[in-house]
Amino acid sequence: SKTSMPYPDNNDGIKTKETQTKFPTTVKPEKHILVVEDNYDVRNYIISCLNGFQVSKAANGKEGLELAQNLIPDLIISDVRMPLMDGVEMTTMLKKNSRTDHIPVIMLTAKGDVTDRIEGFNTGADAYLAKPFHDGELLAIINNLLRPRAALIYNFSQYVLEEPVEKTITPP
Repeated sequence: SKTSMPYPDNNDGIKTKETQTKFPTTVKPEKHILVVEDNYDVRNYIISCLNGFQVSKAANGKEGLELAQNLIPDLIISDVRMPLMDGVEMTTMLKKNSRTDHIPVIMLTAKGDVTDRIEGFNTGADAYLAKPFHDGELLAIINNLLRPRAALIYNFSQYVLEEPVEKTITPP
């Protein structure tokens, strides 16, 4: 059975029946994910797994790179092998750009070979998932990549909002 659970589901600003979590409800669950996949059916399957997310799509790495630079999504899911520009080259270019280097990238491929996974990680990919994959596994990886980022944003905003403290430095 298909599981569709939008990010975030725990400890990230969403009230649940059990408890109020540690982050305020101003942390929005609508995260933006860019799906870069040349296969129409696979692309639509991935999108169908992403209920609760804002989703943009690209059919190749060149289009994905342009969209990522313009939209600055919260996360990118990309196939490795695609026409015009593959996912490895796209990820390499994203990680070299200061506007996009922070975006987590999940690489998808039909090849689960360890050398391919190492190549993906060496380009800056944050996670690697071999096709076919279970939608629950994809969502768990997405949650694991987005949750620390949401916590970092929350913690940084708390730090910035604190009252400035004047300190006097006296020479020794």
